[in-house]
Amino acid sequence: DMPLTELRRRVAVVPQEVELFSGSVRDNVALFDDARSDADVEGALRSVGLGSLVDSGIHRPLGMGGGGLSAGEAQLLALARVWLRDPDLVVLDEATARVDPETESQLEEAIAGLLVGRTALVIAHRLSTLKRVDEIAVFDHGHLVEHGEREALAGESDSRYRHLLTVSLETEEVTA
Repeated sequence: DMPLTELRRRVAVVPQEVELFSGSVRDNVALFDDARSDADVEGALRSVGLGSLVDSGIHRPLGMGGGGLSAGEAQLLALARVWLRDPDLVVLDEATARVDPETESQLEEAIAGLLVGRTALVIAHRLSTLKRVDEIAVFDHGHLVEHGEREALAGESDSRYRHLLTVSLETEEVTA
């Protein structure tokens, strides 16, 4: 029953691959919305740990493809976009997939702050991303095969989620 414009205002998506535009840092955070104040854009950037972009000037051009931003900084910039919009629902689609463990930690801290008082849908293959979620839904070939509280599923010996956790931990041990 909600008008599409209202739905779009209330939902924000942080994709795995962030689209950066030719324009300034400010343009990329505010998505060319001149109604947003510089102070609001700066606050959003600082909230996600990108104070260095504020310090170097939000009117500085990024250029095509992000002009010098790392994959992690691009993800944090995408979080700043969401912070600025202040939606009710945040969809995180593999938001930490393309970053190193140190940057992942910084992203998780920014995400934790962003999600306070909001509902989130977290799509993840990297199970460390799911530490803060309440409920898990496991899909197999597009079908929901398991759903429940994260802690309960992790404790069930025949749970698919527990199996995924076990495989994930074994993989981490092999690569460490």
